[in-house]
Amino acid sequence: MLMLCDKCNVQGDCRLDKESSKVICPNCGGQVETITPFLVNAMKATRDYIAPSKQGFAFMCPCCAKKQPSVVRRDGKTVICKECKTELPQVSSFMLSTMRNMEIYEE
Repeated sequence: MLMLCDKCNVQGDCRLDKESSKVICPNCGGQVETITPFLVNAMKATRDYIAPSKQGFAFMCPCCAKKQPSVVRRDGKTVICKECKTELPQVSSFMLSTMRNMEIYEE
C-alpha cells in the first residue's frame, strides 16, 4: 500500500510483516508508526505482506521444525542443517552431488 514513511520521509509501497503485524517501509526498512489498526486489518485482508525471501538449498529440518539452509558435512556424504547440525535424510543423492559441486560445505 502506498504511504509515507515516518523515518525516511519517502512515499513507497509499504508492506505488512506477517509475523509481527507491523508495516515496513521498502526504502529504509523501518517500521511505519502512523498506521491505524483499521489500515493494518485492511492490509491483512488484501494479503499485502512482505514476500518471504527464498533460500537456496534449504530443507525442512526435523529438529528445528522449519526450513533451514543446509550444508554438506566435510566427509561429503551427508547434508546437515546449518543451524543445529542435524543430519537431513530426505536429501537426494543428486542434490548432494550438486551441493558438493558448488562447494557448499560446513565451516
